[in-house]
Amino acid sequence: MAYNWRTIKKRDMEEKKYILFIFLICLFTVCKLYGQGDVTSIGLQVTQPTGLDISNAVQILQKRLEQAVVLNDIDKGNSPFLLETEILLISCQSTPSTPTQVIAEIEIICSITDKIKDRTIQQVDFQFKGIDLTRDKAIISAIKQLQVRNPR
Repeated sequence: MAYNWRTIKKRDMEEKKYILFIFLICLFTVCKLYGQGDVTSIGLQVTQPTGLDISNAVQILQKRLEQAVVLNDIDKGNSPFLLETEILLISCQSTPSTPTQVIAEIEIICSITDKIKDRTIQQVDFQFKGIDLTRDKAIISAIKQLQVRNPR
C-alpha cells in the first residue's frame, strides 16, 4: 500500500489535534479542581459549642468564635477543619455580701479537628470568672471575657 505525502501529513495533523484536545481537557480539569479557591490557605468552620444548656451563653460564645475566625481571615464555610468548643462549669458560688451575687468559673476548651481523618490537631483551654446576680448571667459574664483578638 502506497502512501503519499498528503495522506501522511493529514494523519499527523489528526493525531496532533487529538493530543491537543486531550491536553486541553486535562488542563481544564486541573484548573477546575484547584480553581475552587486559594489552596495555600487553611480555613476553619465554627461548630456550635457543647456542654452548656444556656442558649444565650452558647449563642454569645459562637458569635465570638465566628468573629475571631473572620477577623483572622481563616473563615471557610465548607472547610474540613472544625473549631469545636466545649464549655465546662468549674464552680458556681454565692457571695456572702448583700445583695447576694453569684461567681461562676468556667473553662472553655477550643480544639481544631480534622473531620475527614477524625483527629484533633490543636487544643487550647481558657478559664474565666464571671460575677452577676444570677447563675446564668454570671456564666454569660464569664463568656464575654473571651477576646476575639486573643492570639491563642
